[in-house]
Amino acid sequence: MLKSITVLVIAILLINSVVLGISLIQGTGKVNQSVANVTGLEAKVSNLNGEITALQGNIAGLQTSIAESEAKAAAIQNDINKAHNDLLIVLGGKPLPLPTPPVNPTGPAAFVTSDLKINENHLQPADIGTVSVTVTNTGAQTGTYLVVLKVNGSTNATKSVTLDGGKNEVVTFGIKPDKEMKAIITVDNLSVEALWEVH
Repeated sequence: MLKSITVLVIAILLINSVVLGISLIQGTGKVNQSVANVTGLEAKVSNLNGEITALQGNIAGLQTSIAESEAKAAAIQNDINKAHNDLLIVLGGKPLPLPTPPVNPTGPAAFVTSDLKINENHLQPADIGTVSVTVTNTGAQTGTYLVVLKVNGSTNATKSVTLDGGKNEVVTFGIKPDKEMKAIITVDNLSVEALWEVH
């Protein structure tokens, strides 16, 4: 009887040992699989970081290209304005229609002035001569621009104008001549000759 009990206890212990061994083997396999999964996720994260870095480089390159394009557009517009002013002088001050400045649909606020003109030549003694210029925001964002009016090279007046992207506004200045007055009126790189006759 004692032998039977002893054999039974030994058998139970052997079975428990085998079950425990199997559990340990299975647990080790799960741990190894988990480690492999973590390693795989780390590799994916590393790849994603590489892609993000590459995208950031591409964005920086695009921003540089946009800035260069804006500078070229501004230079072209300045050339157009200069040619327009030269034609005004040749044609005796008669205004010519100017093309609309190109609008950058994604860029920051950028301002171009155009169509500077004298609105009247003959004045009564109490009248004020007016000068107007068109200001265009060629960028996409809202911005503020300070328009500086010069008479014979000296600052005569300034006006601040705030425009949404792609919008333009005609800014008008008043000048009170004491008598007949001949002057060169300039705004930025635009210029026109004024000859006010006071009667």
